Amino acid sequence: MRTRIVDDATTYGKAISSQQEALDSEKEALAALMSALADEVSHFTNVRRRRTEVETAEIILYNDSLLRTVDSFCLMSWMMLRKEQSLHQVKALEEVLS
Repeated sequence: MRTRIVDDATTYGKAISSQQEALDSEKEALAALMSALADEVSHFTNVRRRRTEVETAEIILYNDSLLRTVDSFCLMSWMMLRKEQSLHQVKALEEVLS
């Protein structure tokens, strides 16, 4: 009877050891899967961040270009008004002199 109890305990111990090894193996597989998932999330986040940075840079460049266009238009308008004012002054001077 004692031998049977020892044999049963040994068998039970081996079964527990085998289950522990299987559990450790599953833990390692899960850790590898979680690491891969974290890498994918990090990659996605970095790609999205870079894309956002590029989009922001494009918007800034577009706005800068738009502001330069508006500045050029304002400068040209101001120059035209100055020329028109000068022309009126010349005409007024001609009228005074004639």
